[in-house]
Amino acid sequence: MRKLSILGIERDVHSPLKARQLGYKPFTYAYEPNTEAWMIDRLAADLDRARTDWVIVYVPDPHAKSHDYIEIWKRSYSKHV
Repeated sequence: MRKLSILGIERDVHSPLKARQLGYKPFTYAYEPNTEAWMIDRLAADLDRARTDWVIVYVPDPHAKSHDYIEIWKRSYSKHV
């Protein structure tokens, strides 16, 4: 499993299929981690502060430039009701 450091924490990175199997759903659009890390860090800090259950998901490059992009997915509350 791949890892990515966000806010100094090594976090697991899932495929879209695995994340969906675990009950997560897309929460953000695709971020390019090298240039948009500041947005990812701020979002991660907000989600952690709210104690939200979230994961990182690698997605295909929407611009077909062969870069890795990530999305933040969070667990659906309806699964827990």
